[in-house]
Amino acid sequence: MASQEAGVAPVIIDGDKQFGLIMVYIKALLNRLGLNEFSHVLVNTAYCNSKANQYLDANTVNNVCVPTGVKNAHPEVVKYTIGANDEPNGHGTVCVKWDELNKVLKGKEDQLEA
Repeated sequence: MASQEAGVAPVIIDGDKQFGLIMVYIKALLNRLGLNEFSHVLVNTAYCNSKANQYLDANTVNNVCVPTGVKNAHPEVVKYTIGANDEPNGHGTVCVKWDELNKVLKGKEDQLEA
């Protein structure tokens, strides 16, 4: 592998960090479009990394901790315009209420990044 030959090791990040980065990115896009009124959340489970929650708090991303399992996370996720849930192993999902988001995005298409 070329990266190993150059002395560069691959970096593996857990699901909590992956989804934390995703939600910070989504929140930043909403802020740039002036869409701060949309509710958002990252739902973690009891197995989440506490540093991930500190990162979310520092970046003002709403987060909630629920008992382990999609059956516990999904009902919380769908309460928000944009919600996500994850497990430290990387399994997770992002749910969006597109009808709400599209109404407000109408006319702002030229502000969206490609």
